[in-house]
Amino acid sequence: MNSRPRIEWVDRPQALEALAADLRSASSIAVDTEQDSFFSYRTKVCLLQIGVPGRAWIVDPLALSDLSALRPALEDPAIPKILHAGDNDIALLKRDAGIRIRGLFDTMLAASILGYPRTGLAALLDEHFGLKLEKKYQRSDWRKRPLDHGQVAYAAEDVLHLERLRDALAPQLAEKDRVDEAESEFARIEASEPEEKEFDPESYFRIEGAPDLDPICRRVLRDVYLLREEIAKREDRARFRVVGDESLLLLARTKPTDLGSLRRVHGLSDVFLKQHGGRVLELVAAAVEAGPLAPPPRRPFQDRAGQGSLDVVQKKLFDKLRDWRAARAAERGVEVGRVIPNQLLVKVVLAGARTKDDLKRAGFEAWRLRVWGDAFAAELARLSPKP
Repeated sequence: MNSRPRIEWVDRPQALEALAADLRSASSIAVDTEQDSFFSYRTKVCLLQIGVPGRAWIVDPLALSDLSALRPALEDPAIPKILHAGDNDIALLKRDAGIRIRGLFDTMLAASILGYPRTGLAALLDEHFGLKLEKKYQRSDWRKRPLDHGQVAYAAEDVLHLERLRDALAPQLAEKDRVDEAESEFARIEASEPEEKEFDPESYFRIEGAPDLDPICRRVLRDVYLLREEIAKREDRARFRVVGDESLLLLARTKPTDLGSLRRVHGLSDVFLKQHGGRVLELVAAAVEAGPLAPPPRRPFQDRAGQGSLDVVQKKLFDKLRDWRAARAAERGVEVGRVIPNQLLVKVVLAGARTKDDLKRAGFEAWRLRVWGDAFAAELARLSPKP
């Protein structure tokens, strides 16, 4: 690999077409994105980095509304696409650019499957190649233009070394007989669809300290929390950049009645006070007048896919199966979720699975059935309540 890689900025259709032509003959393509989740309400891709050995392109989606020229190469499963922790990158490229990555090799997932204790890109590059990645640009505002030389170089670094890292990890997957597990996980990520998270108005109760509030303070917190959501969505700003959770909690506890007491609430900017101070005071007064608010109803233990809740007997079985899973993970040298993730474990319990066929119907992939099917079915038979 060249000591000084070539880095090109792509913000014109002609340059994008030239990049697309270059990628048609690539043996593999490294992909990464930089996003604005630290600044915006609705995350978007601000940079798309494409890399091949010795060369990187930084594509500017804010200047190019149509990235479809890249689709033939990025959607060709015969050309490996190498990403690191690519779930979110892939989801956003699907949602915003209509590009569906095919031929994925995810270096973070591969490292996790292999049992690496540190799976971040910087840690893996340091461990394998002694490379030290610059970290000071991690929280850059990638929406701003122009970017400085250091930001562009930082963005390029994330794709310039991925092929070498893939080449270091792939043989280890083969040596440990975990290739089918990795390919199954890569295919799962490729097939997943982007999801827009719906705002939960009851999520105010998850703020640290919220459950300890008295019922009137609780109503104040809920109402200013909803106001923050309204402002953040309308102005496309990250919620914490409108008002932080700690400031919301202080508002609820102190219940300010005038602008002077409102100004004493730590963390409220002058701009926020000028634009929204009056509305906040009205909400606080109305909440106090409305009186106590009961806490949100407790939600039952539920799997993330919404398949249903576990009753007491099922929850007891679930906990015992978690113990079995922890022991197998220790033997394999991986995190427990690599054996059986919680979501799948809940499905198994809800389905009343007892046999390998039951496990397959509950969602066990071929590799998981091969590695764990017999032992897990035996454990289920041993632990499950007898009819």
